Amino acid sequence: MVSMLFIVLSCVGCGSSSSTTSSTTELETLDSCSAVADQAVICGTAYAPDGVTPIAGAKVVLVTASGNEAAPLKSMIGKAVIWDSGCFTTETGVFVCGGLRSDAIPTGTASFRIQGSGFNFTTGVGWVSTGYTINFSTAQLSTNQTYSIPAADTTATSTDTTAKWLVVPGSYDGVQLLLSQIADCTLTGSATYPQYMTGSADCEGKGLYMTTLAELDELFSSVSNINTYTDIFVNCATDMSSYATVLQEYVAGGGNIYFSDLANNGLTAAFPDNINFGTSATDAGTLAAADVDYSALATYLGSSTIEIIFNLLVWQSIDSVESNVVTYISGDESELGGPADAPITVGWKQGTGGCVFYTSYHIEGASTGADQEKALKYLILNIDTVCQ
Repeated sequence: MVSMLFIVLSCVGCGSSSSTTSSTTELETLDSCSAVADQAVICGTAYAPDGVTPIAGAKVVLVTASGNEAAPLKSMIGKAVIWDSGCFTTETGVFVCGGLRSDAIPTGTASFRIQGSGFNFTTGVGWVSTGYTINFSTAQLSTNQTYSIPAADTTATSTDTTAKWLVVPGSYDGVQLLLSQIADCTLTGSATYPQYMTGSADCEGKGLYMTTLAELDELFSSVSNINTYTDIFVNCATDMSSYATVLQEYVAGGGNIYFSDLANNGLTAAFPDNINFGTSATDAGTLAAADVDYSALATYLGSSTIEIIFNLLVWQSIDSVESNVVTYISGDESELGGPADAPITVGWKQGTGGCVFYTSYHIEGASTGADQEKALKYLILNIDTVCQ
């Protein structure tokens, strides 16, 4: 189950600037867009179609006129190298790529491709040549120069039609709204009430599908019915525990599942001994400064704390998680009836299969574009780098 981003950059006319030259031996340690002696350097940030969510762990390559990868570029940010070689975007989508020596710089248009994985990346399957695409032109590359690619040119404008996201509706929440923003499509209904939004031809054409509660028994009667979907999202208050065996088989095969708030019964039935849920919290309210425990997420948000709004009087808190579970956001929920030190958004890789996510808060609790929405979009889009 693989979904890829495929961003093509033709670098002829990106804004260029000179800077203090650096030895080529420093390519693995530089952390900014700095010039390197006898080389051209390209830098920028890769974004999903929403223009906000960064694409992490994506490979930046120079491509030939026939569309093949030329000599691998080199990352100037050592920590961004996820695979053995090449230039990759960091966990916040930033890329700084060198390795373009005078003998490797093409005449005329220099074309680049940003190629990376989405929420449903499965290790070992390999790249596929589909997904988001961007084309632009700039002036010919020159050595001893840096080329800062504008965000407008590194923002994906179309979605990967090989990915199929399935959303299970719920009484509350509405993760389908975030997914439609990532995919750049329009659902049926009002964004003011995302929990009631339903599918559309526009979104299905871009890989985002919605089922209905009446269809669940038939759809989840066999794993073969849902293996056509690369990722499944279960909204708040929908109990999937009757389908525990099928969900286990789905994740074992590499699928990923997101559970929201009061959908915890299905999570526990299918994947016990990972999250220890407490009693339901009993108050709506705001955590003004919850902790962002995952460093890359904190860097993206620009803060180690985040405002989290719980908009229901009853919601499901977490007492603790096992050692294999990663906590992305946590906080003191005692004033809302929850634990004093509670994981809020968590996830883990289920053996050699896919990943499972759970969050206690809803996306409709805050205003559109709030950090609690941005955090979920980042985790959803970049699961291959955040789920371990």
